[in-house]
Amino acid sequence: MISAWVCRLVEILAIVLAMLWWINGARLRRMRPYRKRDLAPEAWADDRFLRCLEKGFAVPPDLARRFRPDDTVMAIYLTLYPEHCTYDNLELKRLLREFRRVYAWTPADDAWVARPLGELFKAASKQNG
Repeated sequence: MISAWVCRLVEILAIVLAMLWWINGARLRRMRPYRKRDLAPEAWADDRFLRCLEKGFAVPPDLARRFRPDDTVMAIYLTLYPEHCTYDNLELKRLLREFRRVYAWTPADDAWVARPLGELFKAASKQNG
């Protein structure tokens, strides 16, 4: 016979898993403007840059390929976390860490979040040779 505390533990685990599922689903629903786009028609960035975006924003690979060279980091960030959400800049820090790791490149100033992704790719590629 299963004890009462095991049943309670299973209930708590089910609640936690449901909350995680809902949070992840809500995050992906906020990305609908990007998900509705077709894949980028031309390769405006290499796979390394797109993987940096995937890891930085923790989005699926197919979603990173829908970003355009004129999208800005801040526009993507604000889509993920609208004005009613709490900002912690974790995604921006992760993205910077990926740029440093993959390209050995760090933007010169804090205005990098407002620059188009195409410009960031060119700067990172130039730095890396």
